[in-house]
Amino acid sequence: GAIRQDDANKTPKYNRPTITFPSELPQAVTDFLVKDRGIDPEVLTSDIIGFSPARKKIMFVYRRDGEIVNLRYRDRAKNYSQEENCLQILWDEDKITKDCILALYEGEPDKLVGQMCHPDLVHCSVPNGSNSYQFLKNCEKALELPAKIILAGDMDEPGRKMVEELTRRIGKDRCFKV
Repeated sequence: GAIRQDDANKTPKYNRPTITFPSELPQAVTDFLVKDRGIDPEVLTSDIIGFSPARKKIMFVYRRDGEIVNLRYRDRAKNYSQEENCLQILWDEDKITKDCILALYEGEPDKLVGQMCHPDLVHCSVPNGSNSYQFLKNCEKALELPAKIILAGDMDEPGRKMVEELTRRIGKDRCFKV
């Protein structure tokens, strides 16, 4: 539908999820991430990752200026879901600083692995894999800060398309492909 003129300049309203979760991941989740996925426990910090007992899924905590703005959930079978009508931003966006080198991943687990391998870079993940680019409008200011952006999509067709589309939208002069 068309946007009414009086609504065109209004800031959209988003839901803000509220959560309470234990500071430590359940042992089964830690075992899955550490033993099965090879992720260093040092990067599994409670400010960005938790567990939802109600959903029985890993919970990725999306924050802006320290406030929780979205939650994305994943189970062992790679079934994803997230809170409805929440702000779409980069996962771990608050770490982006002026002139940093940003590594931007297609998925949250990939971001965690990248963080382990190259701790000197800033690592973020897109909120919906290669499925949507809605987040770009919400992240314009954050994406203006890095001096370079390394795009790390999966090597499948959706991952390649994501890298190409982000390069086109962000700018070839600042984007580098893995």
